[in-house]
Amino acid sequence: MRFVSVTFLLASSFMPSCASVAGRQESPAGAPPRPAPSSGAWESGLMHAGGAFAASNADNDLSVVDVDTIQLKADYGMLVSERVEINGGVNYLEQDFGSSDATTYGLLVGPRYYFLPAGEGLPAAVYGQARAGVLHNDVGFRDETDLAGELAAGVVWWPWEAPRGLAVDISVDYLASTDLNTLGFFIGMDFWF
Repeated sequence: MRFVSVTFLLASSFMPSCASVAGRQESPAGAPPRPAPSSGAWESGLMHAGGAFAASNADNDLSVVDVDTIQLKADYGMLVSERVEINGGVNYLEQDFGSSDATTYGLLVGPRYYFLPAGEGLPAAVYGQARAGVLHNDVGFRDETDLAGELAAGVVWWPWEAPRGLAVDISVDYLASTDLNTLGFFIGMDFWF
């Protein structure tokens, strides 16, 4: 009996320590889960699509005329990292020379780099962009399709909640090809998702 009572006392003193160890082992599993990343985060995979128009100055060598006109563009982009986006779009430009006119349109693709990404409490992003592609220049009886390059710098601003939903995109774009050079001040709207 004395042996049994000693054994019982040892077992009862050991059981609380086992319970505490078991509790410690279960605590990580029982801990509250980490919150999921915010759906509004500035992150890889964030996309946008939109359009813009510009008061543009166009120097067209085929028409030998330098005119002020309206330039249109539409683009689509997707972030592949926090600061780098792959961007593609189309440009359209109509030039009226009085007795004749010119139509120019093209496709451009390239990277956009965000010097200042949107973040907590910052409803804007600042970027620089370099794209290359082809530009078709139709002036009267002359049609030319040339390689083209574009440099741009701009600001994206979310008036409501960044970086999702509607945003204002303001940029200065320089577009150059063999026969056409344009410099435009663009303002437009993007939808980010």
